[in-house]
Amino acid sequence: RDDLVKEEKMAVPGLLDCHVGTMPSLTQIIPCYDETVINDEGMLRASDGVNTNLAFIISQYPEEWRYLAQNIGWEPDALYQDFIGSRLPDDLTMEVRLWAAKRSQTVARTIVGAIQYHEVLSMLPKVRESASRASQLHQPPVLPSTATPTHEHVTQLILAHQTFGRKDSIKANDDAVLYLLERYKDFPVFLVFDYDSQKSREPVTGLVKSAMDKMFPAVRLGGYTPQYASVMARYKCRVGAGSALTYGALEVVEILPRCYSLRIGTNDFQTQGKAANQLSALRFAGGHYIQMMDANMGATFGEACKVPLILRQFQPFSTRDFKTTDRKRVQCRILGFREVIFTERHGVVGSIMASAEWSFGTICQRFLAGLDIRMHYGHPDFIDAFWASNRGSLSKASPEINLSEDIFAGFNARMRGERSSHSDALAWEKGRESSFNAASQFFVKVSKGSVGVMRSRDLKIIAELLNIVDNMSFYFASIAFYLNNWLIDISLQVYVL
Repeated sequence: RDDLVKEEKMAVPGLLDCHVGTMPSLTQIIPCYDETVINDEGMLRASDGVNTNLAFIISQYPEEWRYLAQNIGWEPDALYQDFIGSRLPDDLTMEVRLWAAKRSQTVARTIVGAIQYHEVLSMLPKVRESASRASQLHQPPVLPSTATPTHEHVTQLILAHQTFGRKDSIKANDDAVLYLLERYKDFPVFLVFDYDSQKSREPVTGLVKSAMDKMFPAVRLGGYTPQYASVMARYKCRVGAGSALTYGALEVVEILPRCYSLRIGTNDFQTQGKAANQLSALRFAGGHYIQMMDANMGATFGEACKVPLILRQFQPFSTRDFKTTDRKRVQCRILGFREVIFTERHGVVGSIMASAEWSFGTICQRFLAGLDIRMHYGHPDFIDAFWASNRGSLSKASPEINLSEDIFAGFNARMRGERSSHSDALAWEKGRESSFNAASQFFVKVSKGSVGVMRSRDLKIIAELLNIVDNMSFYFASIAFYLNNWLIDISLQVYVL
């Protein structure tokens, strides 16, 4: 019996053992600009002369299309024909659009993937038990009242939409964002957008000014209204029963007034928009760790079940009892993992790009982590939120130099003597280019970013800190690919001549 008790004490905690006290809180951030949120009807009905876009998506997921038709009580062929012929009711039309968006490179797919982690937490017995105890004690929730108590202390999803509510933005994207906020209103999902009193739409301006009057009465009495602000909002309710979904359905949670616009500079010499958008969302993040995701990602329920355990790699349990942890010792500041390219089946280019991503994002990252020279090469890595919030944010935003803004988070960690680790146990979905033109433009962007890295101050500092072995590893993990290609091109020209 004593041996059995000892084994139980030494057992490594599993997913069902996770509760609020032992599970690190996570903030998921999705920065986006004008990316497609949900595929519109015109795009799905558009044809190349052979097939429509919706028919192509159906050809990639035929069984899932049959499941959708079965769930809504339609025949698969009839559902397709009725959608193309605009004969479906509005609610079923939106269901078809959302079904297609979940299988395309859209913001909706990323949001639904992030929600899978929330679904996992809602099913954990100890998390639900702690939530019921909190409700019995009448403790006010940290997150909004619309969120279920199950999630209020352990997770948060922020959609950082840079152009939401702008006069020059795509109105269909704003409507799609409002629809998703309403659809997932039972989860702690927030919207962070950039407010500019001269560029925002009138309903958004009225919403923000009304919230400012309530939150900052002294400012209102002084007669000063900030022109710029970062605004955090959530879905509250529709203005009237049965009314259309408008900006009035939002409720402003927090406002951070700013003296300057989100991007600083003039004309083409402005700070990086994505880095500025990330910093704007970081100010509202409340989790111990941050997962910054691109707007064309996704996740499955099975992979989301691993997240609470993967986050423990930042501060592992003690090997003595596997229950206590030393919060003063952090194993790493950035924790990366694998990516599964779901566009691999979208033609030859998609397959090639998926293979390239697998070789770099899995094999190369695994090897670099073993050499302790791994940096940060993009999303969806986990990052220590406290460390990032007071040591240079999640990226750098200088124009031209920081074109590849994400990689500088890894440089920052290395320059400060911190580690960036990698885990093969977790995999997130990611979309890649599936056409020649898009793939070419991507490689142009990455090569330009490498030129910016060569001109950066960070490269000089890192090269001075590392030894010769780590310097060679760092060289071949960053700019060597393009320099080697250039040397090969020059060598071929010399050989031919």
